[in-house]
Amino acid sequence: MKALTLFVTIMMLSVAFCAKAQDASLKEPLNMMVKVEATDIDKWMTQTFPADADIRNQICDDSQTELKRVSNEEAIMFLYDVDLEAIDAMIREGLDFTNRGADNPEAVYNFYTFEAIAEW
Repeated sequence: MKALTLFVTIMMLSVAFCAKAQDASLKEPLNMMVKVEATDIDKWMTQTFPADADIRNQICDDSQTELKRVSNEEAIMFLYDVDLEAIDAMIREGLDFTNRGADNPEAVYNFYTFEAIAEW
């Protein structure tokens, strides 16, 4: 069931990024928060997260990436200067987060972007 949920999430991201690709703002880097849910978040943080550094380096300035453990089953990643065009290209090329290998815990990723509500 989690694999189906992740597949649907990836498909929704693909649609969102494809739609946003028509917008000029796609070319502007932005900051993103990713909520990660896994049955063993410590294992995900020590195995999966480091192994995905090459992917993160292609889509953002990974030297600024922050990872925070929230609970036994949740973590939050903060990604900076995210390149939406690169993410869109990866999704179009078939990036598959579901095929992580038997040693990696299954995870669900929820992506959030931030926009200013007002300037003070």
